[in-house]
This record gives sequence, structure tokens and C-alpha cells, in this order.
Amino acid sequence: MQSTNTRSVDVTITNFLEGVTPYTPEPDPPAEPGPSTSQVTPRYVTPVPTGVFPKSAKERQLSFQEKKAQMIAEARKRYIEKHGLSVALNNC
Repeated sequence: MQSTNTRSVDVTITNFLEGVTPYTPEPDPPAEPGPSTSQVTPRYVTPVPTGVFPKSAKERQLSFQEKKAQMIAEARKRYIEKHGLSVALNNC
């Protein structure tokens, strides 16, 4: 079967779903030896859902602002640690 480049997401998906374009999975890359996963801290942490969704827009905005401030503080801390900076952490 000939592979064609449709340059259209919709046409490509349709071709795939209709069997016009066959699915051929790419081989898994070889595992690189490195530090064990138990010692590596996760790079991105997805927060655990609390199951509570604020009902008012004001509460949702406050929740968003708190999460944003926390993410910025964590990113700032990682940056300082990564670059070995000795910066006094000011909580403004």
C-alpha cells in the first residue's frame, strides 16, 4: 500500500479509521542506562484532584491564583538550584 501525505489532519484521521492508511507502530527506543527511577524526582507532577470544584467564579479565580503562585515559586526554586545561585528567597 502506498503512503500518501494528505497535509490534512481530518483526511489523515479518516484514512486511518477507514483502513486506507495502515497503522505501523514505531519500535521502542532502546533503554538508556541511567540512574534508577527510585532516585530520580519526577520532572512534572500532576496534582491529585480534590474532587471539590469551587462553585463561584471568585473562588475559582482565587484557587487558580494560589496554584499559579505555587507553580511559580517551585519553578523559581528549581531554577536557582539548577544554576547554583545564592539568591535570598523573598516572599513578596
